[in-house]
Amino acid sequence: MTSKYTITTGYQLADDQVINHFPNHYELTRKDLMLKNIKRYRKELEKEGNLLAEKDEAGRYLYLDFIPVTFVLPADYNLFVEEFRKNPSSTWIMKPTNRSQGKGIFIINKLSQLKKWSKDSKGTA
Repeated sequence: MTSKYTITTGYQLADDQVINHFPNHYELTRKDLMLKNIKRYRKELEKEGNLLAEKDEAGRYLYLDFIPVTFVLPADYNLFVEEFRKNPSSTWIMKPTNRSQGKGIFIINKLSQLKKWSKDSKGTA
């Protein structure tokens, strides 16, 4: 059976159907948008003076420190390069925002690898 759409009630599912997507689900399932929403949540907590926004001595959020240092490229490229140069022996995980199930993920440990990827991805787009 297929679901039908009505203007008054939205989607109606048949008895044997289940939902596996929700409206605006991409706000949490796309890596770049999830990061944006978590950062927005942190700012709101700070504005409210909420206890969840407390930081430890190192400046990390006590309850929101589960996100590693993250950058969205190309917008954050300069910030990424700055962080990359602070820790030149680091390894970075690159995750494309428009893919799923681990497709397109790769690791870099040199800026030249990122530049090569950027050049290659522009050529195929």
